[in-house]
Amino acid sequence: MATLFALLRDRQIHPVVVDRLPLSAARAVNERIEKGGLGGKIVLHPWNTAEVMG
Repeated sequence: MATLFALLRDRQIHPVVVDRLPLSAARAVNERIEKGGLGGKIVLHPWNTAEVMG
């Protein structure tokens, strides 16, 4: 994990993020992954984005 974050920090890898959702959407995200064809990564946040944005 440390190696992965170092590569990301050093901009040696460029993950494509197609969506950012709350952790509560994990089940739906898993179903999307199983269907395939995403074209990138989905980031799950452990907090409600609306709460963070204020």
